Amino acid sequence: STLAAHLGGLQGLFGLTFVLVLVAIAALWLLVPHAPVPRAHGSEGLGAIVHTLRDTRLLVLDVSAFVLHGLLTLFFVVMPLQLAHGLHLVVGAQWRVYVPALLAAGLVMGVALPRMRGLRASIRALQFSALLLALGLAALAFARGSLGMGILGAVLFFVAFSMLEASLPSLVSRLAQPARRGAALGAYSAAQFFGVIVGGACGGVLLGMIGVAGVFATAAIVALLW
Repeated sequence: STLAAHLGGLQGLFGLTFVLVLVAIAALWLLVPHAPVPRAHGSEGLGAIVHTLRDTRLLVLDVSAFVLHGLLTLFFVVMPLQLAHGLHLVVGAQWRVYVPALLAAGLVMGVALPRMRGLRASIRALQFSALLLALGLAALAFARGSLGMGILGAVLFFVAFSMLEASLPSLVSRLAQPARRGAALGAYSAAQFFGVIVGGACGGVLLGMIGVAGVFATAAIVALLW
């Protein structure tokens, strides 16, 4: 994305995104094998949604999705400012932080996900990832002037986010009753989008009140309490 932005600006970046979408569609049609369609369970309409909200275990996962995506949006409100002003990285050099973080996240997911098949293992991974998320945000709060601390914070954040993003919907699917699984996943998705809205708004308000470091510190406290 940095190369595309350098060569073609914003137009080049959107053009690259369009090409990658076409590649993904082709891969979906040509490479993904066809799976048998399971017999659908009868829908209970609004009653199924109300029932999922009464299930404490599913409600905790919905709140977790809300918090996680709120923190993600808040992260991207202040992270560009931290990179530009705190770490003095121009746009073309910010890949030094993002690329190691994303590579580390992919590597950890590849190693950890096959070991998270059991329910108990998934819950332990969820708790550990939430702690990593808090540590990453705390590191970013103190990263001003330190590229190493900024990279460490970004790596911890993206590793934790990737693990949580994969494990949370998996837990929802496993804990929900088969007849109400669609309603449970729908409530979970709604919580994600509400979190994005609230996280972005809170990030902007907090940025004006307590600055970049204060926003990261507040986010770390929220992640730790969660």
